[in-house]
Order: sequence, then C-alpha cells, then structure tokens
Amino acid sequence: MTRSSQDTLWVFVAVEFYDGSGKLDQKIERLTTLWHDEKGKPTLPFLATKKEKNTRIAPQGTQHYTYAIPNGAKRVEYTLSYRFIGEEMAKMIGLSDPFFTKEYKVKRENMEL
Repeated sequence: MTRSSQDTLWVFVAVEFYDGSGKLDQKIERLTTLWHDEKGKPTLPFLATKKEKNTRIAPQGTQHYTYAIPNGAKRVEYTLSYRFIGEEMAKMIGLSDPFFTKEYKVKRENMEL
C-alpha cells in the first residue's frame, strides 16, 4: 500500500513475556510519524510545522528489535496490529467511529522459551 507524506496510520509491534502465572513484561513499538505544530503540540499532518518523530519502516525495508528476556519467562507472544488513526489524534478531531479507532490485529504468534 502506498501512503502519502501525511500518513496517520499507526502500526504496533507488541512483545509480551509470560511466566506460568501471568504477564511479566510488555514492550510496544509504535511505527508511525508524530507531527507537531508551531507550539510543539501534537497535530494533524496537514497542520504541522514539524515532523517530530518518524519510526516507520520504509517500503521493502526491515527493522530489528532486541529485548532482554525477563527472569522466569517461559513464553513470549508478539502481536502486529494497526489503527487508522492514533487515539490522541482521534480525540483531537472528535472522531469516535470504531472503524477508525479500533486496533486491528494482523498477526499474533507465541513461542515457548
């Protein structure tokens, strides 16, 4: 899919570590662009004066993440998901339609450690 420079899509990679009784730790990577206005506050891309942070992965690109495995962890679960718009941005423009604001899971995998 080709996205414009005014991209508001949020992609998440969540990694969760579990022992026998529950979740030990969670790490979330947000792959998106954060846009700020002249006052340094988050805003919509077309109103922005500055691209504050860009953690997206280029087309055909790759990114590697390394995490320390917590003591006692027996299983790791990773989830790849996306939202059409981030929660802050949805609130800012008064968007409450769940189609745009819900998190869509693309893939979830488990691995025993």
